[in-house]
Amino acid sequence: NLGSTLQALDRFDEALAAYEHALEIDPRHAEALYNLGSLKQTQGKLADALPYYEAALQSKPNYAEAIYSRALIWLTQGNLAAGWRDYEARMRCKLYVPRRFSQPTWDGAPLSGRTILVHAEQGLGDTLQFVRYAPLVAARGGRVLLEVPTALIPLLTQSGFENLHAQQTPLPPFDVQVPLLSLPGIFQTTLETIPGRQPYLKAEPQLLEQWHTALSAYPGLKVG
Repeated sequence: NLGSTLQALDRFDEALAAYEHALEIDPRHAEALYNLGSLKQTQGKLADALPYYEAALQSKPNYAEAIYSRALIWLTQGNLAAGWRDYEARMRCKLYVPRRFSQPTWDGAPLSGRTILVHAEQGLGDTLQFVRYAPLVAARGGRVLLEVPTALIPLLTQSGFENLHAQQTPLPPFDVQVPLLSLPGIFQTTLETIPGRQPYLKAEPQLLEQWHTALSAYPGLKVG
C-alpha cells in the first residue's frame, strides 16, 4: 500500500523499493507483483512489466487487473489476438462497473434480423475510435441500436450513423447486446483488418465555419 501511494505521487524509485521490500517478505505476493508490473508499465518499460504480470497470475490465476494490464501491453505491441482476448477481463476489474442486461451478450453469430444494442462503455475518445465497428455489426444481418454519450449525438448523426440513443435515456426493445469495445475481439481484428474507411466522421458544416472563423487569426498547423 505504501508503494501504491508513492507511485500515485510519481515517486517511482521509492515505490519500487517498497514493492521489492514486500516481495522480500512474500515472493509470491500477487498484488505486489502486479504493482511492480504496473510501475514498469507506467514508466513505459512494457517488456519489463510483462514478467511481473505473469508471475502475479501464477500466484492468482484469475487476477483480473493483471490480465487486463497484460492486454494493454499486448495491444500496444501489436499482439492483437492475445490482447483482445485478455481485454475482456476489464469486466471483472474492481474499478469497472459493467452494465447488467437480461438480454444475452452477442458472440458474433449471424443476427438473422434480430435487434442488437451496441453500447458505448468508456469515454468520448473511445466511442469515436470504436464506433467504426457499428457497420460491421449491421453486416451480420441485424438492426443496430447505438447507445452513445449525449455529446456525440450531433457528430454521429452528421456522420451517417442511425438509430442513435443517448445514454441514460429509455431504450426500445432489443434481443442481444454487446459493449462497444468488445467488438474488435469479436471480429478478430488484426493490424491488417482494423476498419480503416476514411473519413468515417463528418463535422457539422456550421461548426466547421464557426471554428474556421474563430481560429483563422492563429498561424501555424491546427490539430483538433
